[in-house]
Amino acid sequence: MKNKKNKSQIRNSSPEIFKQSKELIKSANKTVKNSRLNKNNDIVVSADSRLEFCTAILYCKGIKIFKHIYSLCLEGAGDCAAILARTLFETLVNLLLIIRGDRLAEDFIDFYFIEAFDCFKDIKKHFEDLELSEDEEDFMMWGYNKVVARFKNKSGRTKKDWYKKESTADKASDVGLSRHYDLGYRRYSAIAHSSPEAMFDHIRANHNESEVRLSYQPSEQYIKEILPESSKYFILILYVFVKIFKLNVTEELKADMKILKDNEDYQECFKKNEILAENFL
Repeated sequence: MKNKKNKSQIRNSSPEIFKQSKELIKSANKTVKNSRLNKNNDIVVSADSRLEFCTAILYCKGIKIFKHIYSLCLEGAGDCAAILARTLFETLVNLLLIIRGDRLAEDFIDFYFIEAFDCFKDIKKHFEDLELSEDEEDFMMWGYNKVVARFKNKSGRTKKDWYKKESTADKASDVGLSRHYDLGYRRYSAIAHSSPEAMFDHIRANHNESEVRLSYQPSEQYIKEILPESSKYFILILYVFVKIFKLNVTEELKADMKILKDNEDYQECFKKNEILAENFL
């Protein structure tokens, strides 16, 4: 097809961006593989530390998301990658909040019972005969009743998020990422929600007033924005993971972090998060 591009053409449109992202994935895989946490290609952490558990599980989510962002960009599906970039941003924000204290890690985990209870209620609206086993229901209600008081606001309403501030904008502000929320996350959200503004990106240049040409084939659209920015999000996730578990900070990771620390767009993030205060020289 005339407008269809293959992986090679897409990759060659931004060779350095794809190369750097691929090297980042390889470096992250090597860091875990060579660590004490690696057991048969799984990450194994102590069940006694909620902070370590949350850090590990968000890292696992982060690396999987970033790999898929890379693959989607390689396929010329930058708009689909943008949806995952939105999730990667949320993962980074949650991680930077959680590592501020064991109580926040506890809240993150315990909010599971609030979400499970609400989810079950919603499903029951449509499947009235649905029943949990006695053990499942006992466990869910035990957990819910144990934690629900912690997640009530002043009006008595159960909160919609585990953190004291429920909106992503406020959470991003607390970790110094407001600029990235405004310039990146909101744009990615428009794409994820198929908003009118984002949908118009599919219109191709056209000189015929009687028809509209729409693009549905692979293209370089969004890639030069999404892949580099997602790489930065993942570098921060990787670094926090390495620091929490006291793993070796590789020279590659130090170099990436120094570039980020010198990046004006990330100054506020480094200022607001103590774990990022290291000198990377």
